[in-house]
Amino acid sequence: MINKLKSLFSSDTAKNTDRQDINLDTVAAALIFEVIRADGKVDDSEMQSLTNILKRDFQVDKSELDNILIEAKEVSDTTISLQHLTSKINKQWSNEERQNLLVHLWRIAMADDHVDTHERHIIRRIANLLYLTESQIYSAKEFAKQC
Repeated sequence: MINKLKSLFSSDTAKNTDRQDINLDTVAAALIFEVIRADGKVDDSEMQSLTNILKRDFQVDKSELDNILIEAKEVSDTTISLQHLTSKINKQWSNEERQNLLVHLWRIAMADDHVDTHERHIIRRIANLLYLTESQIYSAKEFAKQC
């Protein structure tokens, strides 16, 4: 039994080590995917919004789009903690870039015309891990409503 636990932890460590080279667009997409699935269902309008965000705002070309979506879902499924993902973004993105990501999170939550309490909770959790203030959270939400 102890050997099984050791192998489980060592395989998780190997997976996390392999993920060190994930590109930040994929990390951001994984965070967005966390919001998409927060309410327990993956809505087509939310997935379409994610696709549009990746194309328009992250300049992901069509040839890379499917790979990023697949990898983002996989990262989201296998990540143990949101802090692991947000720390990568905090190291390389400015406060403004992190706030723009927050706008995207709100857009996704609003894509199906209903912001679920679980979606709201995960957005606030991510915003806190991105070191964004309460006023930045509110501003991002208001800006997302206008888009």
